[in-house]
Amino acid sequence: MKHENKKGLIETLSVQTATYKTKNMELFIYEQLKSIEGCETYEDNGNIYITRGEAKTYPCIVAHTDTVHDIYKNFNIFELQGKLISIDGSNMNRVGIGGDDKVGVFIALEVLRKVDVCKVAFFRDEEVGCVGSREADMSFFDDTEFVLQCDRQKRSDFVTNIFATKLCSDDFSEAIKPVLEKYKRKETDGGLTDVYQLVENGLGVSCANMSCGYYDPHSNNEYVIINHVFSTLSFVLKLFGTLSGKVWEVDSADRDDYGNNHYYGYGNSRYGSWGSKKWGSDDYYDEFDEWNRSFGIEPEDKDDDYCCPNCNGTEILEDDFDERLWCCSCGEFTDVLQKLIDDMAIEPGDDELPF
Repeated sequence: MKHENKKGLIETLSVQTATYKTKNMELFIYEQLKSIEGCETYEDNGNIYITRGEAKTYPCIVAHTDTVHDIYKNFNIFELQGKLISIDGSNMNRVGIGGDDKVGVFIALEVLRKVDVCKVAFFRDEEVGCVGSREADMSFFDDTEFVLQCDRQKRSDFVTNIFATKLCSDDFSEAIKPVLEKYKRKETDGGLTDVYQLVENGLGVSCANMSCGYYDPHSNNEYVIINHVFSTLSFVLKLFGTLSGKVWEVDSADRDDYGNNHYYGYGNSRYGSWGSKKWGSDDYYDEFDEWNRSFGIEPEDKDDDYCCPNCNGTEILEDDFDERLWCCSCGEFTDVLQKLIDDMAIEPGDDELPF
């Protein structure tokens, strides 16, 4: 797909937004809606719900309006060799561009422009535990056919399982195989995001999350590859064309059956927790520090050897099933476990392995 609205992508990325500070993005979305005919819009609990056209059922895409980054007085975006980066003009330092999830917002708005009959929802404050989607008006999704989201880094992942919960039906997966092959995408497991929360809320149709062209999320080095954004937009539109017209239901027992036959969550838990401690609580961090001490690392002594190689985050959980580590900051598996094994000169499965 040609970059027919690269200007729109840059304009979306230029909107500064942060968790609990999403008003600028909400105003930007409302401004964009003025040029899109046939939209009925309402707001509830800080979430924006849009229906375009009239039909018995609707394809749907969602995004979240916050980022993890700070608000800067002198925020500038530059294009460099097909990439978009951002600079704080006050000191000329790199700062996070907020592709997570401003790229998702851009793609959702483009779908709204290009698809005459569809639904779109924008959720607030996803980065602190899917606050907006946890409070979603689920009646909005009663007549949806499926729900997609673009809230994952890089370019090739198509997430159909999150925390051992099955997001989509087998016939949905079968129907999209040719599209996945054409766009060189692969089904994979993923981390916490709004479509998972909607399933937890009781969503009864297939959903998925996907890579959309931002890289190094949750860091000052975050950047966006323009080609990958527009390839994702083309991919989404092809999925809409392939799947629209049928309600892709998923029985709740099928979702649970996946969890019963696969490893059930991270850190011997499910959905935002470490052990028995609530994610983000003081007890959680105390237990996390104890986990680090099992490596002989005091909390104040943490260094890059034990950080996520994707985003340098230090909140890393153990996945006992895969013997891999999960980064809470960027929502990705990391390869730091292998580095620990190499550094300690022990083999996976050795009795000395500290897991």
